[in-house]
Order: sequence, then C-alpha cells, then structure tokens
Amino acid sequence: MTEEKQPLRIVSLEAENVMRLKAVHIEPTSNVVILEGRNRQGKTSIMTTISAVLGGEKLCPKRPIRDGEKEAQGRINLGEFTVERKWTGPGKSHLKVTHNDGDYPIGSPQAFLNRLLGQLAFDPMEFCRMDAKGRREMLRKVAGIDTTELDARRKTAYEKRRDNNRDLDRVKKELIGLKDVPEAVKTVRPIEEVQAEYDERKAWNDAIPTDRQIADAADEYDEARSALAEAEEKLNALRIAAKQKPKDMTKISAELDAAREAGGAAFKIEQKRKKTRERNRLAKLSKEQDDLIAEIDAEKQRMLEDTSMPIPGIVVGEEDVEYNGVPFSQASGAEQTRVAMAIGMAENPRLRVILINDGSLCDAETMEEIEKIATDNGYQVWIERVADGPRKTRGSVYYIEDGEVR
Repeated sequence: MTEEKQPLRIVSLEAENVMRLKAVHIEPTSNVVILEGRNRQGKTSIMTTISAVLGGEKLCPKRPIRDGEKEAQGRINLGEFTVERKWTGPGKSHLKVTHNDGDYPIGSPQAFLNRLLGQLAFDPMEFCRMDAKGRREMLRKVAGIDTTELDARRKTAYEKRRDNNRDLDRVKKELIGLKDVPEAVKTVRPIEEVQAEYDERKAWNDAIPTDRQIADAADEYDEARSALAEAEEKLNALRIAAKQKPKDMTKISAELDAAREAGGAAFKIEQKRKKTRERNRLAKLSKEQDDLIAEIDAEKQRMLEDTSMPIPGIVVGEEDVEYNGVPFSQASGAEQTRVAMAIGMAENPRLRVILINDGSLCDAETMEEIEKIATDNGYQVWIERVADGPRKTRGSVYYIEDGEVR
C-alpha cells in the first residue's frame, strides 16, 4: 500500500471530553475554519485535539480529560484515513488509524502518521513573531539544510579564537610594561668573569696591612719581648708585604656594576623577546580561526543559496530571513503572511492542514491573505480567535461556548 496519494484535509472532527470540551462535531465547508468564542470556552481544546490526535504523545496535553470524566477521545476523518485517539488518563492513550477504503486498521499507527503528516505543530503566525535567529533556523529546517557539522566546526573555531584572543590581550599588556626595555644590551664580559677578577683584587688589597696593623704589631713587640723571635718574624713579614703596590679597584668596581646592570637588562630583554614571540604566535592563531570561521560561514551561505526554498525570493540572510531582498521584519504584513504560510505548507506537504492559534492578532488584510493562499493551494487553515459572540465573517465559523459548538 503506497502512502503517496492525494493531499489530506480534515473532512470531519469529533471530540468528547477533551480538556474543556463536552462534545463537538465539525465538518468544515471552506478552506478557512474559524473557531471563535470567549476565553476558556474550548477553542484551544479543539486545536489541541487536532494536534494531539494526529501528532502523537509529544503534542498531547498533560491533562487531556475534562474534569469529572474518566476518559476522552478525538476522531478525525481525513478522507482517506480516520484517526482516533482515546485517553484513559494522563499520559495514557490509545491510537488507531483506519483506512476508510475497507475499514481496516493500519499497523504502527503513530509511525505511519509521522511519515505521512509532516510537522503539524508549525504555526505560521508564530513564525512571524519569532526573532531573526529563530526564523533563520526554521527556514533552514524547512529547506532541509543540515549545518550541524559546520556549526560544530564553527563553535570549535570560535572557542579557540576566544581563548587565543584572551591570551593575546594578556601578553600585549605584559609587553606594555616592557616597552622601555632596549632590544639589546651593550656587550660586556660575562658577569662571572668580572666577579672573579673583582674578588681576586679585593682579596689582594685586603691582604695588604694598614698602618694600624703595623702599629699594633709594634706594640705587641714591645709588650711581648718574651716572644721576640716570633714577633720579629711577623714584623719582618709585614714590612715586606707592606712594600707591595696596591691594585686599582676603581675600574674593576665600575665594570662589575655594569656587568650586574647588563645582566638584569639582558633578562628583561629576553623576557620582551619571548613575549613578542608569544604575541605573534597567538595573533597568527587568532587570524587562522578568523579565516576558518569565515570559510565555514561562506560554505553555509553557499548551501543556503543552492537550496530550493518553499517560496521564490526567500533566502536565509546574514541576520534574518529575507524576502525579495528585504529583511523579514521590514516586509509588509501581507508579505510576511505569504512567507509564513509558504513555510507552513512546506512543512505539511501531504496533510493540507495549518493551525493558527492566536488569530486575534490577524487583521483583515492578513485574514484575506491567509484565505487566498489557502484557497489557491488547496490548504485548510484552522484559526482560533477571541470573540464575545457569533459574528459574520468569511469561511466556516464555529462559535464555541462551554465546551460545545453553538
């Protein structure tokens, strides 16, 4: 049995004890079906019945059964098939799909409906109220554009660039503190060599006795005649040592100071060189991530440009969906309705049913555009809107009061 047959529309809808409903029976006679009534009377319950019966458990309400009742059921005749769902409690429902040609049931009914019906939950007017990002994502989905892999690559590149830029900013700030450090230091002897010579000269000079030392020795000589031989030997040695010429410390002291200063400057210069290399490396990495992100964005844009859209003139722009070169948010109300309806129809190619939950926001021009599009394309649009009493309008109008059709 093939599923690719004629488009499906709701021939009749029956619901009993679903949410606020008591019992309703609706047989639409036009492309636009309007559910009117005051708040909390059952309009939303009818819309929910359609979604829940056809769309599955994910679209079922948490409390499907009317207060005081034990079970609820919804039955939708789609012409070729009849779909019935019965609830016996929250999260407890039974689905049955019957082929009207022979009245035989179809196995795996929800899987069958999922393949057959597309995205029933799409509300064209909700698309109009989405932000730019939401509209872009919805249009990609409808057009069958899968950018999951590209989005993952872009996210990775973005995070790498963010981390690189954070480190780059840190290194730049550190380099500011080293801006007065010269690029190189004046060539001097290694500090170790200069220090060794300084120590040697200082030791030499420290070994030369002073006049005070000689005087002390003379006093010892006078005071210790008993140790004259030893004192004479020491005195003679000191006198001989005193004849040595002192070495000049001025130049070597200055050179040692310069070597110490040069050593500190060399450390700072090496710091600066390392920071400069790190800055250049991080800047290069950030540039590579910039290029990769631009390449990914360009590839995504090529995918969008090469994809067949649900309506001529619509594209996924850089910031918003665009229609005939104009951002969606700047398009006229009629143009926005036309685009949103086209996307809704693309989401429901077999089931020609579209649900609009907040029809009270649709002005006369929008309603006329919806009716024209529905009629031209063979779609059935169900619209819920608030009204204090029955009023004459175009399409099939049902006034809902206290859970019933009046």
